[in-house]
Amino acid sequence: MKLNSNSINLQQFSNISIVQFSTDFANSFNYIAGPDAIEKGMVTISEVSEGGSVQRLYAVNNSKEYVFFSDGDVLVGAKQNRVLQVSILLEPESKTIIPVNCVEQGRWSYRTRNFNSADFVLTPKFRKRKLDLVYDDEWPLIQREVWNYVRDLSNISRTDSATDDFVEIGKKIIRDKDDVINSFKCDKDANGVAMFLNKELNQIEMYNRKEIYCRYFKKLINSFIIDAFNFIKKAQEKVEMDFERELNNILESISKIEKDITTTAGAGNFYTFRNVYTGAELIFNEHLIHRVAFLNKRQAQNRNRFIDSDSLEELF
Repeated sequence: MKLNSNSINLQQFSNISIVQFSTDFANSFNYIAGPDAIEKGMVTISEVSEGGSVQRLYAVNNSKEYVFFSDGDVLVGAKQNRVLQVSILLEPESKTIIPVNCVEQGRWSYRTRNFNSADFVLTPKFRKRKLDLVYDDEWPLIQREVWNYVRDLSNISRTDSATDDFVEIGKKIIRDKDDVINSFKCDKDANGVAMFLNKELNQIEMYNRKEIYCRYFKKLINSFIIDAFNFIKKAQEKVEMDFERELNNILESISKIEKDITTTAGAGNFYTFRNVYTGAELIFNEHLIHRVAFLNKRQAQNRNRFIDSDSLEELF
């Protein structure tokens, strides 16, 4: 994988740096974004039965298109809000049982019959932890740790939710962060983004299609702010570093990591990996549909690669 020439778009707010870029595999496969498909009535997601199941949902794709949902996508409604465990590509005109986890422990009653999409995905901190558990084949531990994470986020942010709901907590955290969130605009020529706090990478995310990248861009920014709200230093000067060189080093490192195939639903193969970065990718017919990676702070410190270790101490 290579960056397209002159594809780097740097946007900054204080100690946050958002680097958007395009790659040579962009727009090689036609598929649409799950949140758009739900809004247009092309896809419905519901409980698997009237009684429901915490870790499974029923997805019906009524369209003739492939439909993509990202790992960490948050679904709102039905008997309780959920989050997708892995990235999924629904086949055209298909019915699929998809693996999820609950992000709202205190509710088990219908609000709506079907699910809608939230304004953010699961935060980078816990998406990384979830993928670590997937990589270690520790699927049964994910639900307990999701609930623990939601409670911790509520305590750290001093934000209450009657049903211990990640969606409600997240909305309250970003409610007064419009100045930060609106500082970042999607580059329509990009299909990937790297997010930095101070001088260290927080996450890097790539999509095959550019319009799907833009569909997820604000969701990713919102989630980044939910995680980093305590570390945003509004009076701090913008970070000076060679982001293009840093990004090329990161992409090269990720490309060399051995990937392990794991369980998914729908079309394609879902791979996880862990080294200096924990991440995952969804591949269908040799097309990279989605890739995400998060920094492993401890391993990065040990190897002293691409990282200013002094500033890592204050990250999460």
